Amino acid sequence: MKLMHNKFVVRDGASAWTGSTNMTDDAFTLMENNIVTIDSAPLAAYYAEEFEQLWEKENFENTGDIRTVAAPITFAGQPGNARVMFSPGRGYEIDSEIARRVREAKRRVRICSLLINSGTLISELGNLLDRGSVRIDGIYDRTQMEDVYRQWQEVPSNRWNLLGKNSTRYTPTSKHDYMHNKVLVIDDTVITGSYNFSRSAEFNAENILFIDSPPLAETYSHYIDHLIGKYRK
Repeated sequence: MKLMHNKFVVRDGASAWTGSTNMTDDAFTLMENNIVTIDSAPLAAYYAEEFEQLWEKENFENTGDIRTVAAPITFAGQPGNARVMFSPGRGYEIDSEIARRVREAKRRVRICSLLINSGTLISELGNLLDRGSVRIDGIYDRTQMEDVYRQWQEVPSNRWNLLGKNSTRYTPTSKHDYMHNKVLVIDDTVITGSYNFSRSAEFNAENILFIDSPPLAETYSHYIDHLIGKYRK
C-alpha cells in the first residue's frame, strides 16, 4: 500500500521543519519522535515545491521528482550542510544514497528507527558487520520488528547490537506509544525525516534530510544513548 506519509511545514519561505512526528496527541506525548527546524530559504523552497506538486496533482504517485543540492546551515556555531530529497520521485536515489553513506562509514552507524527492513540498507549493514571496524548499535521498536529481528538473529554473522522498545500492540483503541523515530547517525551525518528505512518508503510520499554537521550528530548520538538507557532498565 502506497501512503502520503510526509510531515513538514514551511514558514514564510525562509525556514522549514520536518521529522518523524505525526500531528496527533499520541505522537507528541507517547511516542519517541524528533523534529528538525532549519532556517534556510533554499531548503524551504524545495519543500514548497513538493507541497505544490502534492496540492496540484491531488495524489502523490508522480510527485517528489525534484533535483536538490545541499544548502549551508549552522548548528551550535559550526557550519554544515543539509540536503532534502523526496519520494516517490527520488525514492530509488534516496535508497542508494543511504546505502552509500552506510557503506562509507568509518566510525559509527547508530540506528534509532521504528522499522529497518530495507534490503539495501540491511545488506550494507551486514557488510559493515563483516568488516568489524565500525560500531553499529541503536534502538528500534521491538513490537513492530519482532519477526524481522528474529530472522536476523538466526543468521550467525548478524551480530546486531540493537535494543528494542516493547511498545503496545496496535488496536484501534489502544494507546499508540511506538518508538517512532526515523534516524541514522553515520559518523558526522544525521539522516532523518518522515522516510522509514523500509521496503515501501521509496514508493510513498516522503521527505528525508541528509545533514552533515558534527555537533548535530553528537546531539542525536546523546539522544540515542538516552533512549537506550531508558529502555534498558
